[in-house]
Amino acid sequence: MNKLLIKKWKTKGYEKLFIIGLIVALLGLGINPVIGLADDPIQTTITVVPASATMNYDEILEIQVWVNNVDELYGADVILTFDPTVLEVIDEDPSRTGVQIQNGGFLEVGFMIYNYGDNINGVIRYTNTQLNPTPAVTGSGKLFVAHIKAKKVATSHLTFSKWDMSDRNGNLISATTQPGIININPPPSPVLSIAKLNASDARLSWTSTSGAVEYHLYRDTTPYFTPGDTPYKTLTSIQYDDLGALGDPAANYFYTVKAVCPNGFTSNPSNRVGEFDFSLLRNADNTIALPLIDSSLQTADHLGTVTASSKVSEWVAETSSFRTRLVGLMGANFVLQTGHGYFVRTNADSSPTVFTTVGGVPEPGAITFSIYRQTSCKLNLISIPLDHPELNSALKLATSMGGVPKISEWIASTGSLRTYIPPIGPINFVTSIGYPYWPCADTSAGGLTWP
Repeated sequence: MNKLLIKKWKTKGYEKLFIIGLIVALLGLGINPVIGLADDPIQTTITVVPASATMNYDEILEIQVWVNNVDELYGADVILTFDPTVLEVIDEDPSRTGVQIQNGGFLEVGFMIYNYGDNINGVIRYTNTQLNPTPAVTGSGKLFVAHIKAKKVATSHLTFSKWDMSDRNGNLISATTQPGIININPPPSPVLSIAKLNASDARLSWTSTSGAVEYHLYRDTTPYFTPGDTPYKTLTSIQYDDLGALGDPAANYFYTVKAVCPNGFTSNPSNRVGEFDFSLLRNADNTIALPLIDSSLQTADHLGTVTASSKVSEWVAETSSFRTRLVGLMGANFVLQTGHGYFVRTNADSSPTVFTTVGGVPEPGAITFSIYRQTSCKLNLISIPLDHPELNSALKLATSMGGVPKISEWIASTGSLRTYIPPIGPINFVTSIGYPYWPCADTSAGGLTWP
């Protein structure tokens, strides 16, 4: 009788019947294995513990399936599904064929039919019933335990596709399910920095990431570029000298780096750094800006030293006047601000023809300016933040600020401003991120901060 029933269980058609009907017959209790519905006034649930978890890329996480508020439970057939591209079940017993999971202890192992993880189809199945004379269990407890590891940085839901439970007489116990969700954290991102080795070469350095076997360095002429599939350089060290990257005002470079681990996990991009070049005319007043967070440029004297300038000035829009520092001599050695524009008076012979600043790329939206306005318009000195490449003409820049009847740029060769009056002209000159401009703002429109 028992062998016949086991044979029937193994057939495809009989497997559709609930397992407990089979076990009742196996026990020889003399009860017809016809599935009934138990009287179950208590709300029984089957839950994943933890219901929501975040695990690191190199972590092993224990997940448990619990039965809660059950009365007279004797057997269970539960299937939990997961995304097999994201998670993998770890084998609890390598001595046996397949991937084994653990019995949770709430049910005693009696007749264990299924106890496995399927990493191809994303299935964990537990099918077990106690055997006579083991008593039924009541209350709450762990049904089974599985340990998982991550395969990629993503999210996987843990969902019940089957949750049949029965008392010892083969009566079904109704229950509701509460699924789970697992989020995978990537490896820690390196922290990237940049320094000038000389007038033409940049040194990129970054912190190491535990477990990383290589690093992908990315370079682009767009500050907030999205790293593609092919890195600029693949490196096993935590430093790279980008020879010839500095000194060309026509090509400013920006960088980010990712850590790559042996199992294929890749970190999110690091912080962004870059280099920015301005042409300088010797023995002239030049306007430059500080579009990057350059820790080496803190004061007017610092700026004067690297540009070999005799004086450095900043425009104070509120008072419509210059604040000037004679480098190393007199006047307030004022503090420089990222994004702001400055005048430098270069020397005739010793000044470089290119000013290069290196440093961190400000977060989008971090650079803003106070805009001073009056009825007849008030002159301001601003630069276009790196996150606004769409402002590529004088008209677009003036329109974005509102209430700008005229806007100018400084021409070092003539020592004067070239002015555009929107939309009349005469020249709607090209504007570029990182460069300084002179909007004259009135009170007809626009706000007191920009952008």
